[in-house]
Amino acid sequence: MLTRLNNRKKGSDLGKGDRKWKPSKAGKRTPSGQLSRAKDAVEDRRNESARVSFEEGPTQTVLRARRRQRNGVKTIAKDKTPVTKAQAQDMRLFERGSILGNWLADGKLTREQVQAGEDYCARYITFASLNGLPRPTAKIANYSDSQGGQPTRPERLQAAIAAKSAHMEDQRLLRHCSPHNVAWAIRRACVTDEAAPLDLVKVGLAALMARTR
Repeated sequence: MLTRLNNRKKGSDLGKGDRKWKPSKAGKRTPSGQLSRAKDAVEDRRNESARVSFEEGPTQTVLRARRRQRNGVKTIAKDKTPVTKAQAQDMRLFERGSILGNWLADGKLTREQVQAGEDYCARYITFASLNGLPRPTAKIANYSDSQGGQPTRPERLQAAIAAKSAHMEDQRLLRHCSPHNVAWAIRRACVTDEAAPLDLVKVGLAALMARTR
């Protein structure tokens, strides 16, 4: 016992210039003087819990469907493994799921172009809903559904006039684009989420972006 105490004392006398001296690691320590791993263990459990909840969460159905589409896999039987968060980010699966989203994920459109297309879609749906026109698809039927109470008749009339003015301005810009079927391509890609020629869509998006500048 005395020998160990003497050795410990000698060890405590080591200085920075001594060959055996090592700097102490920063961090909380146990009563015995060792570094506490309690915090690391809690962090590890938290990360593992987040991983499991993500890989077993409700978004897996959508993410796996997008991964199958991205990889050209046609059957669910060949896609049994869950999508990890790293894989979802690497494949940009969160952005996929629509024509514009797929082009964005593939680097064919910028985020600003996609935003212009989504803004056009919102204006189109608002105009259609306020003027009694049928909505193009059920997928985008949630635009302007919840307004926080029923508007009065004058408010509804004013909103309809504003929506019509914005929609007609969009159509005017698209009709003046060359070639002439740019408006058709924009409606397919941005509103009904159908395939359309990318070059025509880019022309239309450029016109819509210039509208807000």
